[in-house]
Amino acid sequence: MCLKGVPKILSIRYIPLEGVVFLTRLELTDRIDLTLNIRGLSKRTVKIYKTWLTRFFDYVDVEDPSTITLYDCQKFLNHLRNDKNYAIRTHNQAVYALRHLCGTVLMM
Repeated sequence: MCLKGVPKILSIRYIPLEGVVFLTRLELTDRIDLTLNIRGLSKRTVKIYKTWLTRFFDYVDVEDPSTITLYDCQKFLNHLRNDKNYAIRTHNQAVYALRHLCGTVLMM
């Protein structure tokens, strides 16, 4: 849900009875681990996803994951492709890891 005039943010919040709570990076990491295990991915795939998501979080360098925007994801992917000059297959690994983060973990 995006309100008119409000930038689209990767919403990392859930609504308990007492109000809105933002997840910490540790809680987000636990949620990522849980969703990867539920999907039944191979150990190698899980390791690759975690590596790329760790690199992404280090790149954006934020304490509160709720402040991550889609633009941050785009900047990171652009950085990998143009500045680091990764091959397209390696770049796609990062894309799929971020897609898992946004689609499965954050339910965007």
